Amino acid sequence: MKTPLYLGVDLGGTAIKAGLVDSQGHIGSEGERPTLPERGRRQVIRDMAALCLDTLDRAGLTTADVTAAGVGVPGRVDDRAGVVRWAPNLGWRDVPLGALLGEALSCPVALDNDANAAAAAEHIAGAAKGHENALVVTLGTGVGAGVVAHGRLLRGAHGLAGELGHMTLYPGGALCGCKNRGCLEMYASARALAGPGQKAVIEDPNGLIAYLAGGRPERVTAELVARCAEKGDPMALAAWDRYTSDLALGLTNAARVIDPGVIVIGGGVAQAGEFLLRPLRQKMDALRIGGAGAPGIVRARFSARAGIVGAALLAADAAGEKG
Repeated sequence: MKTPLYLGVDLGGTAIKAGLVDSQGHIGSEGERPTLPERGRRQVIRDMAALCLDTLDRAGLTTADVTAAGVGVPGRVDDRAGVVRWAPNLGWRDVPLGALLGEALSCPVALDNDANAAAAAEHIAGAAKGHENALVVTLGTGVGAGVVAHGRLLRGAHGLAGELGHMTLYPGGALCGCKNRGCLEMYASARALAGPGQKAVIEDPNGLIAYLAGGRPERVTAELVARCAEKGDPMALAAWDRYTSDLALGLTNAARVIDPGVIVIGGGVAQAGEFLLRPLRQKMDALRIGGAGAPGIVRARFSARAGIVGAALLAADAAGEKG
């Protein structure tokens, strides 16, 4: 019997990524191109379709060989209607992406939020497989999260479930891009870790952070700060301790509400592996209440490809042929 194949598309503000995925989450042919959203939605959607067709062509296939396509979108999505309600990084409102891309590809197209797509990838074929209840967190430019409850993605009444990054951690704290103050995203995103590192370049020009960044604050990334902390740099260690404390607090608050069996951590910061997970476990354990143990915390199986895999598996689920 022929194995069903699906197209998975990760639509980001910077890049569009697409891949050919089977029902077990294995990626075959894949490709990428810049989004350039300032060109308008029509051109972006044309590029999405062209990238999908190129991806199929490299595998010697056509759209007749795929069952469906799925797209992970950075914003609020009406998955039933196939409409992107609001994607601020793209400047999109009420865009019927499912219908438009489906027409271009001549196949059904399923849409979901990109964090939900990542959660689907980890739940169906990744680190959360076998867990009926899970929280999948992506630590990138922001803090994205998807919630799996009783074996299914939790989307909420308005498609906003899992907005962990905009949970208020410190009332009256730093101003967030959502216009609220003190959001977890301001303290637990990659930007929140890079910020102290950039400051360290100026305050400690002879330090390890400044050395690895070539004395240029704009070259400091969260990954660089994590690497310096692992090497014992004092300023990096201080930033890392604060970062893991704030993230542990946010994850503990979320865990108290949804009671996940496992918390899966992905995104660029998660490349630190146990150097990140170990203090998170310790700090969450210290914050536990009523004697209840903290959930398991593990690194995501899929990293940069989570959006592609998850979008494809959501398409498989919608088509009723999930493996």
